[in-house]
Amino acid sequence: RNNFTVMLCSDLAMDVDIQILQIDQLPHTLVIVANIYNQRAGDDLQSWTLDCLQNIVLLNNLPLVISGDWNLHHPMWSMD
Repeated sequence: RNNFTVMLCSDLAMDVDIQILQIDQLPHTLVIVANIYNQRAGDDLQSWTLDCLQNIVLLNNLPLVISGDWNLHHPMWSMD
C-alpha cells in the first residue's frame, strides 16, 4: 500500500533485545510497537530488557503495543 509505512526506530533502543517500530497509515493515528525479548544481559539486575524498555522516552500521546517472547516455558521464569 502506498499509504502504509513501517520504520525501525533503532535510535530509541540501544538494546539488541528491543525493537521499536513506528507504524503509520494515513489517515489513522501513528502507532508504536515495542517488541522485546526479555534476555538477561549479565548479572546486573538492571540490565533486564524490560527495565531498559522503561527508560526509553516515547511520545505520550501515541498508542503503544508491547509484544515479545516472554519465555514463560523457561525454568528461569518458574513460579516454584
